[in-house]
Amino acid sequence: MANIGAATGSQVLNGLQWVSNPATPSTASTIYKHGKTHTQLVQHYTNYYHLWNAQAEKARLKCAADPNNAEAIQREKWATYYSTNSAALSHYHLGICQGGAVPVQRAQSPPAPPSAAQTPAATQQRLHALPQQHARESAETSGGGGNRAKKRKRQRRLARERAEAREAAEREEREREAAEREERERVQRETAEREERERIRREAERAEREEREAIEAAAAAQLNSATRISSLEAALEKRLIEEAKDIKDTEEKLRNRKRSFQETIQSMPPDAQSRINLDNETSTTTTSTSSDNSNNTCVICHDGVSTMAVIPCGHVCLCNRCSDVCMSGQHQNGQRQRSCPLCRGNMQSVLRIYLGN
Repeated sequence: MANIGAATGSQVLNGLQWVSNPATPSTASTIYKHGKTHTQLVQHYTNYYHLWNAQAEKARLKCAADPNNAEAIQREKWATYYSTNSAALSHYHLGICQGGAVPVQRAQSPPAPPSAAQTPAATQQRLHALPQQHARESAETSGGGGNRAKKRKRQRRLARERAEAREAAEREEREREAAEREERERVQRETAEREERERIRREAERAEREEREAIEAAAAAQLNSATRISSLEAALEKRLIEEAKDIKDTEEKLRNRKRSFQETIQSMPPDAQSRINLDNETSTTTTSTSSDNSNNTCVICHDGVSTMAVIPCGHVCLCNRCSDVCMSGQHQNGQRQRSCPLCRGNMQSVLRIYLGN
């Protein structure tokens, strides 16, 4: 397999992989080792020049798309280095063919060369195909006896193939970049749609939660109101029950006191009974007066019909004429005193009551 002659300090690419760089051979031994004439070596290194130049151009396109792509920057450096050496060697052998000798000028060594695993697949395929192409060219050259017309035709064909290869590589690169761009746009679009659906779902959940909380709050308020009303009704009912019980107890105590009072009067001496009976008669009179009042008779004149009610006690016990007298009142210690004739309560005003038959 042919060496391309382009190498770093300690390694050289033999078309497939990097191997140790031997000592630089003489021109004659190099020709014999390759098994090619100087004319064939010119074409050989020219092919490598175009190959590495296409790789450098591809790396430059990547650098233009992404200036921070370190791999593309390194690849552009060593591809330029190899294409420069290939051009120098091609010129060197071309000078020998023309009867002179042009010393080979090596470019400055680039960074560490990549391994075979890092070489692009398309480049490896081209490198594998180069030895077969060189063998075909050697067979054609030896069979044709160095026919210049065939040589020019072959050169034009190779140039056309190289141009087509470069165009295909550029087209593939553009298609790949377009596919990557479409993929990024699709991912961004799907992400935006997913975020929008998530936002709508969160808003719906929040609205539903707020509505549920409002319904629960209204139900709780209604329950609290009903509970409060029930508690108030229960408290009022309890109070009324206690009041009724207290009234019954008071009536029972009053009856017992009356019974005890009558028994005590009967046990008193006659003269004491007469005095107590006199007082009792007064109370009896009052009782009869109340009884007469129940018959709608004025408690003062006992003639008129009691149609006037005393305010605020509410006793209907005065006729119209007597109510005027009571409202005029009596002066006591320079103050007017007005009181109900039944309960002796304060008499603020009177109210006429219309009674039916």
